[in-house]
Formats: sequence, C-alpha cells, structure tokens
Amino acid sequence: MKKSICFVLIFTVSYSPKIFGQGIYFSEPTSSSVYHLPYGGSVGISYNFYHDNSIVVYSYYAKLTYPDGSQSAWQYGETGGWWVTVAGTFQIQGKAYVQSLFGGESYWAYRDPFSFSVIADPPPPPSVYITGPSTAPCDVGTWTANVSGGYSPYTFEWFYKWDCGNSSALTSEGKDLIQPDAACDSWMPINGANSSTLNYYLCGGDSYLRVDVRDATMQFVSAQYFVAGSSGIEPKLAKNLLEEEYVKSVPKAFELLQNYPNPFNPSTTIRFAIPEAGQYTLKIYNIIGQEIATLVKGQLMPGIHKVTFDAGNFASGIYIYKLSGQNVNITRKMILMK
Repeated sequence: MKKSICFVLIFTVSYSPKIFGQGIYFSEPTSSSVYHLPYGGSVGISYNFYHDNSIVVYSYYAKLTYPDGSQSAWQYGETGGWWVTVAGTFQIQGKAYVQSLFGGESYWAYRDPFSFSVIADPPPPPSVYITGPSTAPCDVGTWTANVSGGYSPYTFEWFYKWDCGNSSALTSEGKDLIQPDAACDSWMPINGANSSTLNYYLCGGDSYLRVDVRDATMQFVSAQYFVAGSSGIEPKLAKNLLEEEYVKSVPKAFELLQNYPNPFNPSTTIRFAIPEAGQYTLKIYNIIGQEIATLVKGQLMPGIHKVTFDAGNFASGIYIYKLSGQNVNITRKMILMK
C-alpha cells in the first residue's frame, strides 16, 4: 500500500503598524514655508495632504506644535489649518490610515515632523491725533493724545502757541498775551505735561496745542489741535486783573475769575469783581462739599479784588471756591497738584 505525503506551505505577510514618511506628504506647508504675522493680528496656517498612487487613504490627520512646545489636537481632514497669533518656529506632523492597493491589512502611515517659520511683521509707523475741547473753556480743560502704531511705551511733550491775529489769551501760566511776544507764533513747552492726557487752563484768544510723541524705538510723530477763542474773559478785563493800576476799576458785573496759577502748589491767587458794596464771603470747599477755608468775610467796596489761598496743609486734588453776597453765588474749580 502506497502512502502519500502532503506538504502544506504557509506564507505569512506582516505589516508594520507605523510606517514613517511612507506614501503621505504635505503639499503645504513645506520646510521652506514662511508666514507673515500682521502686527496685532493673526495668520492662517493651512495644510494639504497628498499620497502615493500605491495606497488607498481612508483618513488624514494633522497636528501643529507651537514655538513654546504646546500642541494642537489632531485635526481630521485632507485639508485644514489653524489661526496663530504668535511668531516663531512651528512644527507640523501628519498621519493617515491607509491600505495598499494590493490588499492586505490597513495600517497607520506617519509623515515625519518638519519645521517652518512664522515671522512677526513690524507695526505700522506711529500716528497720533488730539481730542478735547475745541473752544477755550476758561477753566481747566482735558485734551488727549490718541496714539496708534509704533512700539510702546510712548513719551509725550505738549506745547501751546497763540494766534497772532487774536488780541488776548490766558493760559495756566497766567501770561498776559495782549500783543504777545514769546508765545506768538512760537511753540512754548507746557511744563510737567508728559503723559497722553493734558489738563490745562485756556481762556481768551485763538490758540493751538501740539503734542510730540516718540515710541520705544524713537520713531517721532506730532499732531496739532486748534482751540477757538472764548468770551469767558473779556480781553480788557483780563489785562485789568493782571496789573495793579487797574485794581480800583469799578466793574459793571459780578465776576469770579479763574485762579492763577492753576494747577498750583502750594498757593494761588483768586480775583473777583463786584459792582456794588455789600457783605461778601469767599470760601473754599473740597470735592465732597466740605468747607475747608474762608478767605473773605465782611464788607467790601465795589472794585476788583484779589486774595491768596495757601493750600500747604491740604492734599492734592480738585477744590471749589465760591463767592457769595448780594444774592449772588458764583463757583469755580481749581486743582492743587503737589
């Protein structure tokens, strides 16, 4: 009896579960890609996959690594992307679940990570414009320098000048500018004004304010602002109140003038005009209405009067002074700045 022997040959094919850089690629970005990040904005990083014709791809995923080492989640899709707001060196990596065209087990194919760059564009050059009262307030007004662009921090310098065609004006320095000299068409610095906000007393004729701004890299920009004159102080009366020989002038109406200087430290002069004799008081109040000093109390003759207020014992802040008498009550504000 013959015996037959059967041989069975078993062939096994193994597939690596992770094959790096095999068959899948990015068309964008590439290792030579450079993206530009707008100043203060964001830039989109888009990706696109493609693959060899020898494989079938069921799904794509991409992941982004940021300059600080943090990573995005795996993003699904043959195309996609991220918005980024920082500059630096980024890395991108990809993976895809694939199968050979010749059949067999499906597996993950990985695209090796590679780097590309995001460069921060510089900010636009600095620019500035001024906002604030467009008419002299005959009080302390507030003007603001609005800056954009450039590199912070910024430095500020404020200046003023008068329109030579206007006959009279007063500033925080209290200059009598009838037929002015230094400040007529010449820019005068405003001492202590070195922030984006200017608190300043203006009254009288047409004037201009100017602010010079420099950013952290010393880029320079400047702006001017026209302030129309005000009838808050009639020019002749303004001159009267600044010269002793006019002290005995008899005014036609009650008037409480802005103190000079203002802001002040520690003393300032307050002038007021009364057209008739009577009992009068001039008192000082803090910002919450508490009386803190009485400068005048008694009988006064018609005329223009002045008195000095010494605030050496008081804290910096806004104070109110009030003239009362003959059924008249007039108040103004002043600023003590130590």
